[in-house]
Amino acid sequence: MSFFLDFLFPSRCYSCQKIGQYICPKCRVKLINKGIDPFLSKKLEASLSLFKYHPPLIKVLQDLKYHFITHLADELVEIAVKEIETRYPSLLKYWQANNYLLIPIPLHQKRLNWRGFNQSALLAKKLAYNLKLQYSDQILFRLKYTQPQAKIKNKSFRATNISNSFSVSTLVTPPWRGPVGNVKITFSQFTNIILFDDIITTGSTIKSAVDTLTKHNFKSIWALSLAG
Repeated sequence: MSFFLDFLFPSRCYSCQKIGQYICPKCRVKLINKGIDPFLSKKLEASLSLFKYHPPLIKVLQDLKYHFITHLADELVEIAVKEIETRYPSLLKYWQANNYLLIPIPLHQKRLNWRGFNQSALLAKKLAYNLKLQYSDQILFRLKYTQPQAKIKNKSFRATNISNSFSVSTLVTPPWRGPVGNVKITFSQFTNIILFDDIITTGSTIKSAVDTLTKHNFKSIWALSLAG
């Protein structure tokens, strides 16, 4: 079935329209690198946005997030993995050696039920697997149903909208080991966190999540995004 779908609806580059990939090799070279921001929050080690939120990434991420085109995720992860392995190999080795746990920014259950998936979790799980990092979506939860941040232009309103929105569960089933019945374990062995979101712009969502995480026994928190 997938063969016939690919034949009828082939992947087409979002930038040059060439058939074959959603961002072809020539257009991938044109993606604008962003880099590490050590000043997003004093509670963060630093924040790493791999690329600037410019075309064609804007349209690709919007289609993933709002038009539910989830098969875009594999190619986005492929691009992100290559970028990290090429430009930040020492940082990746540091994360691996220090047992960093990759966790996604969660959606409120109401929005998750409506959308059917969390785009940040979809990307983060694939990233963790390819980067040989541990992953869990059972640590950080969203308590408050808020207006989408992208619809709020005022920076101070964005911060107010997302404040006090998260909670932390200190007892989790380890998804990297598969189902273990009703047994629960603490995540005390994971004191280092990489907090992933698909896009970081003003950083209000990340800062709110970090405020919640730092109330628990995490020693080090990085923020990571595909675009910013």
